[in-house]
Amino acid sequence: MSLQEKKRLQVMRVQIALSRLGLHGGPIDGEMNEETRTALRRFQLIKGLPQDGLMSTPTLNALGVPAVK
Repeated sequence: MSLQEKKRLQVMRVQIALSRLGLHGGPIDGEMNEETRTALRRFQLIKGLPQDGLMSTPTLNALGVPAVK
């Protein structure tokens, strides 16, 4: 599996986790778009994390999503 495929799966896992929390209402498509970034910023606000909309290690840990290596 290529790194690009792994990243896409990671974004899908993040989208699923955010959807379960009621923070992401868009498609689960593995695309890091503005809707996904906005949902990440909302989650980060709730968790007291920097609100940058990025899949940082602390954000992924808080969501329970493993980082891609």
